Amino acid sequence: MKKILLSLGGIFIIAIIGLIYLSGYKIPNTNKHPEIPYFPKTTNSDQFVNQQVDSLYINNYYLIPKTDYILINYKKSDNNNDETRIAVIKKNLKPIYDFYSKGSVSYGYDAQKNWVYFSSASSENKDLKPFVLDINTLKTHDISETKFKNKKLSFDGNLIAIKMAGDNGINVHNIQLFDKAVTGNSLGRISYGTPSSGVEGRGKVYEKDRGIFTQSRDYFFKMKLKNEEVEFKTNLFYNSDNYFDELNSPKTDQDTLLYYSDKRFYQFYKKK
Repeated sequence: MKKILLSLGGIFIIAIIGLIYLSGYKIPNTNKHPEIPYFPKTTNSDQFVNQQVDSLYINNYYLIPKTDYILINYKKSDNNNDETRIAVIKKNLKPIYDFYSKGSVSYGYDAQKNWVYFSSASSENKDLKPFVLDINTLKTHDISETKFKNKKLSFDGNLIAIKMAGDNGINVHNIQLFDKAVTGNSLGRISYGTPSSGVEGRGKVYEKDRGIFTQSRDYFFKMKLKNEEVEFKTNLFYNSDNYFDELNSPKTDQDTLLYYSDKRFYQFYKKK
């Protein structure tokens, strides 16, 4: 009788374990690639620098086609929402044009003319008259209220929009996901929303969990210039897959890679 009970007990335990795995549980591996540090740190930090650009908190950005320019809506501190700063900078971060105003400002980009339109959007800057920045000449000129209202543009960053994980418009060449590992399990499913630039056909943003368990994961990336590369990892789901948007393409190992991640611009380069 005792042997029968032991056998039944063993079968019951095996059945419970099997049920847990069928419910989506995965064995954690918290020691995969232990030599790789968490972003923004990287391997080979004695040879390479990977750093945030100071005093530049990005609300929206847009790579102006056929130029070396980036149009950005930014803040100088993360908690300042009572002002509008819009600038045109080069990909080496050299400022070309800078606009500042208290309160909200409507703006939109006309790709055909290569113009940026500005207009007041709050009582704090009600005296701001509509005007245009001509990207071709980097000069500004006023326009009439009627012409401004008749212009069909997307304003307030709807057209100039931050791209998030999974968007087809994100440029990924120098930063590539090469491995991932489950680091933990939790009961219950959490649904994460994903902000997007509106580009259709987004790919998967993070690993899709099955069953009643939600997994936490480490994601491992290689980041290179021309040939030389470093590695880093992240445990944030929104830093997985195609989250890092590359803003330029280094031609040599002496160039600097400029990229966007989590409301900040980063520069990656080899130490001299």
